[in-house]
Amino acid sequence: MKNVNWKQLFYRYIPLIIIIISSIFSAYTLFFSGINGGDDRVFHLAQIEDLYLGFTKGQWGLSTNHTFFGIFALDNYGYYGPFPHYFAALTQFIFSGWGANSIGAYKFTIMAFTIVSGIFTYLLAMEISKKNRVLSTICAVFYIFLPYRMFCATCRQAYSETIALSFIPVIFYGAYRIVKNFFPLLKERSKVIII
Repeated sequence: MKNVNWKQLFYRYIPLIIIIISSIFSAYTLFFSGINGGDDRVFHLAQIEDLYLGFTKGQWGLSTNHTFFGIFALDNYGYYGPFPHYFAALTQFIFSGWGANSIGAYKFTIMAFTIVSGIFTYLLAMEISKKNRVLSTICAVFYIFLPYRMFCATCRQAYSETIALSFIPVIFYGAYRIVKNFFPLLKERSKVIII
């Protein structure tokens, strides 16, 4: 049986624990009953509920209201991507047997993507800082507590924008990894082409 190095294990996973705790603290208002007032609250909850009803009726997210409202009537997919609504509606559909509703799915989605953004900010900072765990954890916590992101999530109820802000670290991490892995390969191939 292999010996477990608990100190190394703790040191490895403590940033993840800090990211999750920071995510919970950054969105503590989501744990209150109901939902805050905000500019976009009714719109997003209506979209989630409509998709959920489409799932329950076997339309699998292609309900007439959602399609008409999103594409033809207001063309709101130009500025509100439907992915966050689909994610929350699918979450509500999966957990509806345990009493999930649109507000709970809405809150869960914001919390889940806050954690995802913290993790990818941490990974990006680990790449840039040459594996400095402390600096990377600080960067992740800073991004989680970014005032505009918190304002969008808790005050404005700008649901799609909050989820979009969560994808910024994912995009930068992916771009960094592509550039880091692709350009050395490109240099080697250009040497072969020049020779």
